[in-house]
Amino acid sequence: MKYGLSALVLSAVLSAAAFAHGGAEHVIGVLRGINSTSITVEDAKHKMIVVLLRPTTEVKKSGVIVKIGDLKIGERVVVHAEENKADKLEAEEIEFGPAAPVTH
Repeated sequence: MKYGLSALVLSAVLSAAAFAHGGAEHVIGVLRGINSTSITVEDAKHKMIVVLLRPTTEVKKSGVIVKIGDLKIGERVVVHAEENKADKLEAEEIEFGPAAPVTH
């Protein structure tokens, strides 16, 4: 039952497209494009969302900081972003990879 509840919670989180939280936007979905200035994420409703990269954007795989080059097309991502003055999303942090194991 423990895993069933975890799967249900994970499914609910991944099915969300983008939502506000404390002034930030969270874009959740599958990475469909990446270049030196932006990433494109396909959300659960198949909407393509472009998020600009900052020089300060952190990329984390399973909670560990990695290089942007470690991120591959097809990865499930959670992007913590803010709207800039031009109403474009800019990534503060990109997370991907399986969750780190919980230790008791």
